[in-house]
Amino acid sequence: MSTPPASNQPRPPSRPPTSADQKTIVSNLNPASVTDPTRVVGPAADSLLTRQPGAATPRSPGETMSTELHVDGGKGQGKTTSGTHQHEIWGDFQLGALLGRGGMGAVYLGKQVSLDRPVAIKVLPAHLSENDNFKTRFQLEAKAVAQLNSPHVIQVYAAGQHQGHHYFAMEYVEGEDLSRRLKNGYRPSYRETINLIIQGAKGLVAAGEHGIIHRDIKPANMMITAKGVLKLMDFGLVRVARAEETGLTMAGTIMGTVSYFSPEQGRGERCDCRTDIYALGVVFYELLTGKLPFTGGDATSVIYQHIHQPPKPPKEIDPEIPEYYQAVVLKCLQKDPANRYQTAAEMLADLEAVAAGIAPSTAYMDPRGLRVGGVLVKHGAFNAERRSGTGWLVAALVLVVASGGGAWWVIQNQQTKPPDVPKPSVAVPVSPLVPSTTVVVVQPADPVPVPPAVPVQPPGRSDLEQAKLLFQAGNFAETRRLVDLNRQAKPNDAAWTVLGGELDQAQGTADLKLAQAALAAGELESSAKALASARTRLGEVPAVADFAKQLAGRDQARLTRQRQLEEAENLMVEGNAARAETMLTAMLSATPGDSAVEGALRRAKKLREDQDARSKAVAERVQQGELALGRKDLDAALLHFTAAQQLEPKNPRATAGLDAVTKGKSQLTALRERFELALKDKDLAAAEQQIAAMRQLAPGSPTLVLAENELGNSKLSEQTKAKAAADQETAIVAQAKALSALIDDPTQQIPAVEQALAGFIERSGADRPERKMLETKLEDRRQRTVLTQSLAGLDAALTRKDAIAIKAAVSDATFAQDLIALTGYEGLVFESRLADFVRKERTATATVQVRHALKIFPERTLTLAYQLANTEGKGWIITSAKLVGP
Repeated sequence: MSTPPASNQPRPPSRPPTSADQKTIVSNLNPASVTDPTRVVGPAADSLLTRQPGAATPRSPGETMSTELHVDGGKGQGKTTSGTHQHEIWGDFQLGALLGRGGMGAVYLGKQVSLDRPVAIKVLPAHLSENDNFKTRFQLEAKAVAQLNSPHVIQVYAAGQHQGHHYFAMEYVEGEDLSRRLKNGYRPSYRETINLIIQGAKGLVAAGEHGIIHRDIKPANMMITAKGVLKLMDFGLVRVARAEETGLTMAGTIMGTVSYFSPEQGRGERCDCRTDIYALGVVFYELLTGKLPFTGGDATSVIYQHIHQPPKPPKEIDPEIPEYYQAVVLKCLQKDPANRYQTAAEMLADLEAVAAGIAPSTAYMDPRGLRVGGVLVKHGAFNAERRSGTGWLVAALVLVVASGGGAWWVIQNQQTKPPDVPKPSVAVPVSPLVPSTTVVVVQPADPVPVPPAVPVQPPGRSDLEQAKLLFQAGNFAETRRLVDLNRQAKPNDAAWTVLGGELDQAQGTADLKLAQAALAAGELESSAKALASARTRLGEVPAVADFAKQLAGRDQARLTRQRQLEEAENLMVEGNAARAETMLTAMLSATPGDSAVEGALRRAKKLREDQDARSKAVAERVQQGELALGRKDLDAALLHFTAAQQLEPKNPRATAGLDAVTKGKSQLTALRERFELALKDKDLAAAEQQIAAMRQLAPGSPTLVLAENELGNSKLSEQTKAKAAADQETAIVAQAKALSALIDDPTQQIPAVEQALAGFIERSGADRPERKMLETKLEDRRQRTVLTQSLAGLDAALTRKDAIAIKAAVSDATFAQDLIALTGYEGLVFESRLADFVRKERTATATVQVRHALKIFPERTLTLAYQLANTEGKGWIITSAKLVGP
């Protein structure tokens, strides 16, 4: 029996531990009730709780990222620019700062007025609103994502249009995307890694329930909130599987990011949910190893590897990676979608099993025809991960010693608390042996508030003459203070009312002059603020109204320029650099010396030159692909057409070429399958016909060469010999299986089993792979007997209260002392039965069922996990114990 790997295995020493690697174990404590369970005081402290040293200080959140479909809410981080719709109100939504833009629109920080909650609002560019194709894609995006209701998918609240602008409002999330975390040096532990992937799989399960395919799963589209919740975002590339409902198809279009491409994406084929499973497998691989499975100097080479080359198994990069984790990763990365998980729910089931330390059920299935893709992982001995922490049995037994039937443990916060601030406490259940036992959890104290400084109160009475002197001297601030104070104290004093009016007039006039000066300097925002202050002081007098019109005209010109700049930016994002260059050239002619327009024009020219160069490269690639297709070299044609479509996704010749290559490869695959059936049926004539057809379709292809070699090795005379060898092998396997059952039979005597094993080795040969397994199993049988005798001896030592014998059988001083302490209680029952035994040379793990009772406790059966060591002359010694079940 192999030991299931623990999902919280620490990383190797080469990677620094993170806070999630540090484990704190409290016997049967409710984690939600313990604010900081890092210290236990009382007689049982050391037995009840351990903590791994070296906990790393968590990294402060880095700068957040914006995406086409989502802008996270990192406060004070990220670049914010003005938008043309800033401060506008569209129905129930008020638009704020522009946070980002992409090819499908701009994203604003906004607020849903009715619920007073922040939202992210995505707006389709105005010049695209009349484009039916863009508009349909935009509406499909909103409709598809709005169907999802999962904590692991960014939520869409509403969609609509306002004065011709199409928009929808989304959940506004504070956090950081996984890509940014990785770039900042984040290396998750194995436990953190599988928790993140489980959350991503849950998001895909929710999408799969509505037939939604993401098609661009990657770390940059995985937002992690401040509470550690992972949310999939940016469904800008979604495609509803039920395409016939929308009529919108994009056949042959490759979308996504090449580092996370599935082979079918690289070939430009139709995608389904298994494409997202492949991409999530790449993310899993990257988090485990710190590397991508495929890298290269250009997109074409990476796509080629996704299609043709197997990934290096993760354990070859990091041998400490659990075998179960590797099995799931390689299942996701199979080249043939039929050999991957067929649904995200299947993948999630395996991930949750692995997280619980259970072998995955689907990942170890050996699908037929696994020739290309991940290395197939077979059942066998697994490298178990180490678990740390004191066993639950120790905690339960020490509880009995410490309290004799009831205990109160106080868990204190490690941080220093103010001595004069009391902490509230709550009681929660603690012991698995005594359900009524409780623990007092002392909550950390809130910081003692510092009282605000008390301002010096003004005197109860002011001197009017002093206020007038201050006003004449131009000290408006002090004058205002005295006026406000005395008008409040003496509301009927006309002198103060008059002085207040004069002060408003003077301050308003000064504000208006300041607004005019700011406008002359081109500082529109400062001018608007000063105008607002002047309007407050002077009201809507002609001078204020006239200047307000002047400012509005200048602001409208600014908005027009800003709108044109944004339209040019959107044109560049959409790939229409030539039109953007024309627009910016006209703008610069109208306003020479505008640095922003000059900068945008330089970028448009550079982008247009790059697009011209890309168009030339696309034409060359397409031509090479068509030549390769003409000489029936399907692999070379696939490489050239894929490269062309990466550079220009909608190129019709590249799309047509990929369709032709896909059709040819499908025909070649069908011929290959018929060839294999003919060989299996020993119909050599039919096999020759299939090879001739393959030679006509794709001469010189690797598939043809392999088939020709197989046919040459399948002579009729060799088949007879192979059948005889197969029959002999079948017989040996059956004998080994029967002998294995004989070893497992407790009624069989060991000498008889040893004689049967010797006969098997003599008949089948000493180099048979079954020999090692059978010998190991037989030795396990012997050692199981020895251990059963040792457990019986320990039970007897407890019954006769023999402390020396207990210490001889248990090397764990704490566990031995707890057992000795139990002998002091009346009515002790401690009877052990070996349930499972896994040995690794001179160490072993045993699962033991213990019938346990005291006079003060009812009888129950506990499941214990013992770590054992075999010492010379002493047999098996218990080195540690853990309670694994009631």
